[in-house]
Amino acid sequence: MKLSLKKDMTWERSKARLRLDAQFQSRIIEAIGDKAALYAVKYASALAYMNGMPSPLIESAEEAQAIIAKNTEMQSRLAVIETERQALQTQIDKAGTMHDLARFLSF
Repeated sequence: MKLSLKKDMTWERSKARLRLDAQFQSRIIEAIGDKAALYAVKYASALAYMNGMPSPLIESAEEAQAIIAKNTEMQSRLAVIETERQALQTQIDKAGTMHDLARFLSF
């Protein structure tokens, strides 16, 4: 029986993607904030309010506009992080060796 010391790169890439996601998790949480679910509902309510639908969460057009502006800022921060994460995932998917994978995960 012949033994091979070659790593299964598909498996290793999969593990590397999970590790990459774990490394980005804190940055993503920081970008969306600790009350992300609440802010998502308030954002939807603000959009609805600006389109003529009343909401008990939104008291004025100024408040709705402020919530929409904050959400836009959060999306911009998140977009930068996601672009970086996706670029690294692409490099992981193209990695041919374990050395390449290790290099991509040491950013």
